[in-house]
Amino acid sequence: MTFVPPVPIARAVSGLDGNDETTLVEFDTKAQELVDDDLEFTVMIEEFGRLTMPSSEQDVIQMHNYNMGLHDMKPNWLTLSTRTNIDGISLPEFQTNETKPQRIEYKGPGNSSDLLEKELNGLSKQTFNSYDLAVVWDYPAEDELRRGGFSLTHFINEQTGEKEKYPAFAGYGKAHMARVTKGSSTAYFYSIKLLFDSYVKDYKERLAQEKQVEVLEEVQAQIDDYDDLF
Repeated sequence: MTFVPPVPIARAVSGLDGNDETTLVEFDTKAQELVDDDLEFTVMIEEFGRLTMPSSEQDVIQMHNYNMGLHDMKPNWLTLSTRTNIDGISLPEFQTNETKPQRIEYKGPGNSSDLLEKELNGLSKQTFNSYDLAVVWDYPAEDELRRGGFSLTHFINEQTGEKEKYPAFAGYGKAHMARVTKGSSTAYFYSIKLLFDSYVKDYKERLAQEKQVEVLEEVQAQIDDYDDLF
């Protein structure tokens, strides 16, 4: 069993105040199913402090904050709530007198396209200019982007000039970001799924290297045993 040390994370976030019982629901059974892939399970518990894949916005918030706390990245939250128009406001790790608070919007699995709809109708308080970064589980699907006239460009595919425009927040790796545009409107999305997938890849490569070392050690042991015979 892997030991996971205590990690400082943001306080619990809730859309309820505990008094409105009419809106209470039971936990989704599917949301309680453990990750069934051994490697992904290891990554999920070690890097994100949970046993299941995310199914809600609150899960994405928990994963993101746990991972930042685990790696000693400081989100410096001023406030964090799912009952406000924008979920979170924080300060960059390195502050100056000119530093502006960064506005973070979270979306759970399959819900990042909601931000496209809100940008299209223009009446919502969650249009692209309302937040500095959207932290999502997955990016909007290609057909949803195309239907709304949006384009999505991954950071790794950007030109140098565009890369320099990306938000430089501690704890938000640009390699897991993408730029979503429509006309003159731009938003930056940070994908926790991409972060998760990168950990899975790293863990797999590490296991392969460890296996290779074990094989070489076994071969060397056999050679040493053979030399001892003479």
